[in-house]
Amino acid sequence: MEIKEIIDKLKNKGIVFANGLTEEEFASIESLYNIKFPKDLKKFLSVGLPFAEYTSYPPIVGEKEYYHYAFPFPVWNDFSEENIKKNKEWIAEPKRLLREEFENAKNNKKEFWAFCNDLGLDFEKKIEEIDKEFDSFENNLENTIPIFGHRYMLQKDNSPILSIPQTDDIALYGKDLQDYLECEFLGKKVDVDWSNAKLGNWHNILFR
Repeated sequence: MEIKEIIDKLKNKGIVFANGLTEEEFASIESLYNIKFPKDLKKFLSVGLPFAEYTSYPPIVGEKEYYHYAFPFPVWNDFSEENIKKNKEWIAEPKRLLREEFENAKNNKKEFWAFCNDLGLDFEKKIEEIDKEFDSFENNLENTIPIFGHRYMLQKDNSPILSIPQTDDIALYGKDLQDYLECEFLGKKVDVDWSNAKLGNWHNILFR
């Protein structure tokens, strides 16, 4: 299915699209947020920029009934101070959640041992050394980019889509962006080969 066809189907589901992002906007956004749009996401956003639309209850006679989505899409071309702050926090959220889990695990020896073991950290070291090991792990962790709510993709082409409400509750929601859009909004069943998903270091976190 082509991107244009997917967007047309999403519009029929009540998702409103603005004009796609221009090359100049992509360059400004990537510089502002220190991110790199994967080619497939860039292609999608260049055709149209999606927004969540709310359902009208009761539906107005003669007008399309819109769905209500609990989560928003990133508004990349809103350069207001408030939106920039929101997007920066959104981008940083997965790593923030992981660090929060790491700090909380320190309060329980058994949980902390399991956390360190899963991430390949040396539990036998002094806490200061474990902190440094975690810093290194976090710095080398693949960066994510928000797609919709707590759905993220890695900043590389054809990345699988991760749902990250918490770092101890991560799921795969599509083998790539197109598959995800069809699964999230168009009723396709999620069917991802977890063992072959290219997750980088997120593999350690997902399969704990």
